[in-house]
Amino acid sequence: MAYDLVTISRKVSLKRNRNDWKGEEITRLADNGTRVMVAIIKGRQTITRITGVNKTSVLFVSISFIVLMVISLAWLVFYYIQRFRYIHAKDRLSKRLCCAAKKALSKIPTKSLKTDDREVQGDGECCAICIEPYKVSETLRSLPCGHNFHKNCIDPWLLEHRTCPMCKMDILKYYGFVVSYISTI
Repeated sequence: MAYDLVTISRKVSLKRNRNDWKGEEITRLADNGTRVMVAIIKGRQTITRITGVNKTSVLFVSISFIVLMVISLAWLVFYYIQRFRYIHAKDRLSKRLCCAAKKALSKIPTKSLKTDDREVQGDGECCAICIEPYKVSETLRSLPCGHNFHKNCIDPWLLEHRTCPMCKMDILKYYGFVVSYISTI
Protein backbone atom coordinates (compact mmCIF):
# COMPACT_ATOMS: atom_id res chain seq x y z
CA MET A 1 0.00 0.00 0.00
CA ALA A 2 1.38 3.42 -0.89
CA TYR A 3 1.86 6.01 1.82
CA ASP A 4 2.23 9.75 1.62
CA LEU A 5 4.99 11.45 3.58
CA VAL A 6 3.92 14.75 5.05
CA THR A 7 6.50 16.97 6.70
CA ILE A 8 5.27 19.83 8.85
CA SER A 9 7.52 22.89 9.36
CA ARG A 10 8.03 22.12 13.05
CA LYS A 11 10.28 19.34 11.91
CA VAL A 12 7.65 16.76 12.72
CA SER A 13 7.35 14.01 10.23
CA LEU A 14 4.07 12.13 10.03
CA LYS A 15 3.47 9.05 8.05
CA ARG A 16 -0.19 8.58 7.32
CA ASN A 17 -2.22 6.47 4.93
CA ARG A 18 -3.09 8.43 1.79
CA ASN A 19 -6.79 7.84 2.33
CA ASP A 20 -6.60 9.49 5.76
CA TRP A 21 -5.61 12.91 4.41
CA LYS A 22 -8.23 15.06 2.87
CA GLY A 23 -7.60 18.01 0.61
CA GLU A 24 -9.36 20.43 2.96
CA GLU A 25 -7.08 19.48 5.86
CA ILE A 26 -3.98 20.07 3.79
CA THR A 27 -5.36 23.39 2.57
CA ARG A 28 -6.16 24.48 6.16
CA LEU A 29 -2.64 23.61 7.27
CA ALA A 30 -1.16 25.56 4.37
CA ASP A 31 -3.42 28.56 5.11
CA ASN A 32 -2.24 28.60 8.74
CA GLY A 33 1.31 29.07 7.52
CA THR A 34 2.34 25.52 8.15
CA ARG A 35 4.77 24.25 5.63
CA VAL A 36 3.28 21.16 4.09
CA MET A 37 5.25 18.79 1.92
CA VAL A 38 3.38 16.12 0.12
CA ALA A 39 5.03 13.27 -1.70
CA ILE A 40 2.81 11.53 -4.19
CA ILE A 41 3.83 8.00 -4.92
CA LYS A 42 2.41 6.22 -7.88
CA GLY A 43 0.42 3.26 -6.71
CA ARG A 44 -0.86 0.33 -8.66
CA GLN A 45 -3.07 1.07 -11.64
CA THR A 46 -6.68 0.00 -11.36
CA ILE A 47 -9.38 0.03 -13.95
CA THR A 48 -12.34 1.91 -12.67
CA ARG A 49 -15.58 0.10 -13.18
CA ILE A 50 -18.71 1.83 -14.27
CA THR A 51 -20.73 2.20 -11.15
CA GLY A 52 -24.45 2.40 -10.98
CA VAL A 53 -25.07 -0.40 -13.48
CA ASN A 54 -27.14 -3.09 -11.90
CA LYS A 55 -26.37 -6.58 -13.19
CA THR A 56 -29.98 -7.60 -12.64
CA SER A 57 -31.19 -4.78 -14.89
CA VAL A 58 -28.81 -5.77 -17.67
CA LEU A 59 -29.90 -9.40 -17.36
CA PHE A 60 -33.59 -8.42 -17.40
CA VAL A 61 -33.19 -6.23 -20.50
CA SER A 62 -31.20 -8.94 -22.29
CA ILE A 63 -33.75 -11.66 -21.53
CA SER A 64 -36.63 -9.35 -22.48
CA PHE A 65 -34.99 -8.58 -25.82
CA ILE A 66 -34.39 -12.26 -26.56
CA VAL A 67 -37.98 -13.17 -25.65
CA LEU A 68 -39.28 -10.34 -27.85
CA MET A 69 -37.18 -11.55 -30.78
CA VAL A 70 -38.37 -15.16 -30.34
CA ILE A 71 -42.03 -14.06 -30.20
CA SER A 72 -41.57 -11.84 -33.28
CA LEU A 73 -39.92 -14.67 -35.20
CA ALA A 74 -42.68 -17.10 -34.22
CA TRP A 75 -45.37 -14.64 -35.33
CA LEU A 76 -43.56 -14.04 -38.62
CA VAL A 77 -43.28 -17.77 -39.33
CA PHE A 78 -46.95 -18.29 -38.42
CA TYR A 79 -48.02 -15.38 -40.67
CA TYR A 80 -46.11 -16.66 -43.70
CA ILE A 81 -47.35 -20.23 -43.22
CA GLN A 82 -50.95 -18.96 -43.09
CA ARG A 83 -50.37 -16.78 -46.13
CA PHE A 84 -48.82 -19.69 -48.05
CA ARG A 85 -51.76 -21.94 -47.15
CA TYR A 86 -54.30 -19.27 -48.12
CA ILE A 87 -52.69 -18.66 -51.52
CA HIS A 88 -52.53 -22.36 -52.32
CA ALA A 89 -56.10 -22.96 -51.15
CA LYS A 90 -57.23 -20.07 -53.35
CA ASP A 91 -55.35 -21.53 -56.34
CA ARG A 92 -56.84 -24.99 -55.77
CA LEU A 93 -60.35 -23.51 -55.53
CA SER A 94 -59.78 -21.49 -58.70
CA LYS A 95 -58.68 -24.62 -60.58
CA ARG A 96 -61.70 -26.59 -59.33
CA LEU A 97 -64.04 -23.77 -60.36
CA CYS A 98 -62.43 -23.55 -63.80
CA CYS A 99 -62.80 -27.33 -64.34
CA ALA A 100 -66.43 -27.20 -63.22
CA ALA A 101 -67.07 -24.21 -65.52
CA LYS A 102 -65.59 -26.14 -68.48
CA LYS A 103 -67.89 -29.08 -67.74
CA ALA A 104 -70.91 -26.79 -67.43
CA LEU A 105 -69.91 -24.98 -70.62
CA SER A 106 -69.93 -28.25 -72.52
CA LYS A 107 -73.57 -28.75 -71.44
CA ILE A 108 -74.76 -25.33 -72.65
CA PRO A 109 -76.27 -25.65 -76.16
CA THR A 110 -74.93 -23.76 -79.17
CA LYS A 111 -76.60 -23.00 -82.47
CA SER A 112 -75.45 -21.74 -85.83
CA LEU A 113 -77.55 -18.84 -87.12
CA LYS A 114 -79.54 -19.17 -90.32
CA THR A 115 -81.25 -16.47 -92.36
CA ASP A 116 -84.71 -17.23 -90.98
CA ASP A 117 -83.69 -17.10 -87.25
CA ARG A 118 -85.25 -14.30 -85.20
CA GLU A 119 -81.79 -13.12 -83.94
CA VAL A 120 -80.82 -12.20 -87.52
CA GLN A 121 -84.14 -10.57 -88.39
CA GLY A 122 -84.55 -6.79 -88.36
CA ASP A 123 -85.28 -6.24 -84.63
CA GLY A 124 -81.59 -5.44 -84.08
CA GLU A 125 -80.53 -7.98 -81.45
CA CYS A 126 -76.83 -7.93 -80.69
CA CYS A 127 -74.33 -9.61 -78.41
CA ALA A 128 -74.22 -7.80 -75.06
CA ILE A 129 -70.51 -8.47 -74.68
CA CYS A 130 -69.09 -7.21 -78.00
CA ILE A 131 -72.18 -5.14 -78.97
CA GLU A 132 -72.06 -6.50 -82.55
CA PRO A 133 -75.29 -7.53 -84.31
CA TYR A 134 -75.76 -11.24 -84.97
CA LYS A 135 -74.98 -12.37 -88.53
CA VAL A 136 -75.82 -15.46 -90.53
CA SER A 137 -73.55 -18.50 -89.91
CA GLU A 138 -72.24 -17.18 -86.55
CA THR A 139 -72.33 -19.58 -83.62
CA LEU A 140 -74.38 -18.49 -80.60
CA ARG A 141 -74.47 -19.97 -77.13
CA SER A 142 -77.93 -19.93 -75.51
CA LEU A 143 -77.70 -19.79 -71.74
CA PRO A 144 -80.42 -21.45 -69.61
CA CYS A 145 -81.68 -18.01 -68.56
CA GLY A 146 -82.61 -17.30 -72.20
CA HIS A 147 -79.83 -14.85 -73.06
CA ASN A 148 -77.84 -15.42 -76.26
CA PHE A 149 -74.24 -14.41 -76.93
CA HIS A 150 -71.56 -15.06 -79.52
CA LYS A 151 -69.82 -18.30 -78.57
CA ASN A 152 -66.41 -16.64 -78.89
CA CYS A 153 -67.52 -13.81 -76.58
CA ILE A 154 -69.33 -15.73 -73.83
CA ASP A 155 -67.00 -18.74 -73.41
CA PRO A 156 -64.06 -16.78 -71.89
CA TRP A 157 -66.52 -14.80 -69.76
CA LEU A 158 -68.14 -17.94 -68.36
CA LEU A 159 -64.79 -19.57 -67.64
CA GLU A 160 -63.74 -16.52 -65.64
CA HIS A 161 -67.01 -15.42 -63.99
CA ARG A 162 -69.32 -18.46 -64.27
CA THR A 163 -72.41 -16.21 -64.43
CA CYS A 164 -74.56 -14.70 -67.16
CA PRO A 165 -73.33 -11.14 -67.83
CA MET A 166 -76.93 -9.90 -68.07
CA CYS A 167 -78.80 -11.51 -65.17
CA LYS A 168 -75.94 -13.02 -63.09
CA MET A 169 -77.43 -16.54 -63.17
CA ASP A 170 -74.77 -18.99 -61.93
CA ILE A 171 -74.24 -21.74 -64.53
CA LEU A 172 -72.58 -24.04 -61.98
CA LYS A 173 -75.64 -24.02 -59.73
CA TYR A 174 -77.98 -24.45 -62.68
CA TYR A 175 -76.17 -27.56 -63.93
CA GLY A 176 -75.70 -28.96 -60.42
CA PHE A 177 -71.97 -28.55 -59.99
CA VAL A 178 -71.23 -28.05 -56.30
CA VAL A 179 -67.81 -26.65 -55.53
CA SER A 180 -67.13 -26.12 -51.85
CA TYR A 181 -65.92 -22.63 -51.07
CA ILE A 182 -64.79 -23.65 -47.58
CA SER A 183 -61.03 -23.75 -47.48
CA THR A 184 -58.90 -26.01 -45.35
CA ILE A 185 -57.09 -23.15 -43.65
